[in-house]
Amino acid sequence: MDQNILLRLEDIKPYDGDLKFMVDGLSADDYIQKLTDEMNQISFDTIPLDKWDIIVTFSLALMEVAGDFFICDPKNPKSLAHTLSDKNSKLGSFMDSIHHKLDHSGQPLDYQGPKFGGGDHRVRTFAHDLLMFPFAIYMLMNGKFIDGYYENSLFQTVVSSANQFGTPYESMSFLDSIVGYATHMAADFFSAAGLPIPGYSLLTHAPNREIRKFANDLYHDGLNLRNLLLQGVPVALTELGMWIYMGLRYNGTSYSKEMIQHKRNKLLLIAHGIATAVNVGKVIITQNPVSLNLIMIIRTFHLVWKVLSEELSLTNKAVTKEAMGIVTF
Repeated sequence: MDQNILLRLEDIKPYDGDLKFMVDGLSADDYIQKLTDEMNQISFDTIPLDKWDIIVTFSLALMEVAGDFFICDPKNPKSLAHTLSDKNSKLGSFMDSIHHKLDHSGQPLDYQGPKFGGGDHRVRTFAHDLLMFPFAIYMLMNGKFIDGYYENSLFQTVVSSANQFGTPYESMSFLDSIVGYATHMAADFFSAAGLPIPGYSLLTHAPNREIRKFANDLYHDGLNLRNLLLQGVPVALTELGMWIYMGLRYNGTSYSKEMIQHKRNKLLLIAHGIATAVNVGKVIITQNPVSLNLIMIIRTFHLVWKVLSEELSLTNKAVTKEAMGIVTF
């Protein structure tokens, strides 16, 4: 009897309409397998530092410090930045010859009447600020110098159709104005004083006199567009050196791109951080703010943000993997 009942039970097939436990269209077993696969793909491992990392990073940092002293510090008489601004040096004389060969005479952009004359006339005008180029084009097309200065805390507008010697300016067509402006800015880039940093006219035309004076003094001491670009040279060389080192060492390895990038950013942060600390210390000791390497500082803070973001991402991945492990368990 019992044997017959067992045989009959074996013949009973499950009803196809029975409810099944489904998650996102997958059975429980398939869903757990999917979570397991996703969990195995999550990696929060990092490449550990070793002695070669330390040697290369500190070597690049020292190179960057040396570059900051001998390439882009205008207050160092032996630096490239200082040499390019010195008309008595071979490089400085060559740069000045380019400035004079690019004909840009007779333009209202170079008005040097009262309040706008002298070797630092470029920093006192809107016309030499690259961000104000539409205004400069307007001046060239209309043959007028338009600017202003502060007197007794009141802004005095200056509009002149002639230069400081009374020679009238000629109006130019739009196309000629574009060409004339480009030629003028290129010529002034090679001049001893150089072009102001884009946007600098906002400081030299600020209502506060101390801000205007501070901005003028910095430009006079060498803070210009050319030297700002030179500040990026030691930073770029450090970046290039680190990319070459990481490429030679980890090309073809099993490490993921994310792991290599994270380590590269950490090493770059150490190298730039050391160079930035030395640069800031130099400025504090010498009390020469014009020696502050703005490109280096910006890059260092950018790397701080990137490394912190990557560390937070790794932490989030670890928490996610632990939570998924609890679910699959």
